[in-house]
Amino acid sequence: MPFDATPSYALLNLTDAERDALTHVRDALASGWISPQDFDMRRYGSGPCCIGKHMQKIMYDRCGSGFDLMDSRFAELFHFCQTGDSLVYAATPAQAVVAIDSFLATGRPHWARALASV
Repeated sequence: MPFDATPSYALLNLTDAERDALTHVRDALASGWISPQDFDMRRYGSGPCCIGKHMQKIMYDRCGSGFDLMDSRFAELFHFCQTGDSLVYAATPAQAVVAIDSFLATGRPHWARALASV
């Protein structure tokens, strides 16, 4: 079921394009359109990649520009600058959906809860 981010995205200071791209990534992960083989929280380059890179690809496709993947608003969600053995790097698409839902609802991804939930 698609996530309704209308009430919370303004509190996160997300642009409409960022909100739309993130909810699209969320829905694509939930539906399987982004498969486990195409999702890897360790990577932000070509091939399987993280939430942020999928979000950036959608923004480029839709508006011709992306955003800074190192933007501090997304630091916890994208989980950058963490140690290489972080459990978030092994997150599944279903766990990422839980983290995105939490991020959109509360401003925090609550990765520990997301990783324990699925």
